[in-house]
Amino acid sequence: MTFKSFYIQSKKNKLNEVFTTSSSELKITNTWQKYQGGRLQVADFGAPNGDDYKLIFHNIKGTVPNTLRAIAKKVIKPLAKYKEVIEGNNTWEVAFKNMSAVQRGESGYGVTQSGDSVKIFGMVFNAIIDKVNSDSNIKTIMFSAEEDSRKALYSRGLPLLAKKLNSQYLTTENIPDKKQYYFIFT
Repeated sequence: MTFKSFYIQSKKNKLNEVFTTSSSELKITNTWQKYQGGRLQVADFGAPNGDDYKLIFHNIKGTVPNTLRAIAKKVIKPLAKYKEVIEGNNTWEVAFKNMSAVQRGESGYGVTQSGDSVKIFGMVFNAIIDKVNSDSNIKTIMFSAEEDSRKALYSRGLPLLAKKLNSQYLTTENIPDKKQYYFIFT
C-alpha cells in the first residue's frame, strides 16, 4: 500500500500545503493488522529518515476514562453528539509512534529534532485519510497529547486534516488539563 505525500511546511507561521506525486516516500510494510476483534488496528510504515513507525487506530467504546468524559462533555454539543462520540461504537483514538526512537530509549511520541517531523506527520495524514475513507465505521477520530511538541503539531496540523476530510474539528485546548484532546467528526 502506498500513498501520495501530503505534508505541511511552516513559513513565517503560515501553513502551506505541499503535494508530491512520489508514492515511494511512505512504505506501509504490511496491511492493517486487526487485534481485539478488530477494535485495535495497526499498520507499520517506514519513513524517509529510515525510522519505523506504527499507526494505531483503537476503538474507544467501553474504555473512556472519566476525565475524558468530563472534558468532552464540556466541549461536545449537543448532548446527543457527546453520547454518540463517547458511548458509541464509531469513535477511534489515533496514535502514531516512532518505534526506532523507542529502540533508542526515547518515548516514541515526541517530535524528533531531525527536521523531518512535519513531513512525517503529513505522511501520517495520508494514511489516516485513506483509512477513514475506506472504513465507514469510523465516524469520529480522536487524538490526545501530553508533550508540548505534539500539542503544537496537532494544533497546527489537525485543522488541516479535518479540512481534507471535509469534517468538523474540535479541541479541548481551552480546558486546563495536562492532556489535550482533539476530535475530528467525519
